Amino acid sequence: MDGHEVVSLLHGEVGLSPWPRALLADEGVTALGRLLREYYEAVRDFQPPAQAVSCGPDARWRPGQIMPHGDLTSWNSVWAGDRLAGVIDWDLAIPGEALDDLAQLAWYSVPLRLPDRQR
Repeated sequence: MDGHEVVSLLHGEVGLSPWPRALLADEGVTALGRLLREYYEAVRDFQPPAQAVSCGPDARWRPGQIMPHGDLTSWNSVWAGDRLAGVIDWDLAIPGEALDDLAQLAWYSVPLRLPDRQR
C-alpha cells in the first residue's frame, strides 16, 4: 500500500446503545469472538518493522505479542442486520497481548451497568 492509509466504508449500524438486535443475542457476541480469533490467527506471525512507531510512545514490540485492536467494544463494531460487517477505529492498536482485547470485549459486551450508565 506504499505507506498510505487505506480507508473503506462499512455499510451497517454501529453497535451503539441501544444495541442493534444482533448484539442482544448470543450470536452477536459469538460473532465478535469469532472475528477476534480469526484476526489473531491471521496476524500471529506479523512483526512490525523496526522503525515502526505506534500511538503508545512506550509501546515496544516483544516476541509473542500481537497487534491487538486496543478499543474492541460494541460501539466499534458494524452490523448489517444480524451479520457482523466489521470492526472500525483501529487507531489504538499497539503491540500487546491477545488477552487484552478479549478482556475488553467481554467487559463491554456484557451489560453489567444500568442502562443510563452505558455508553
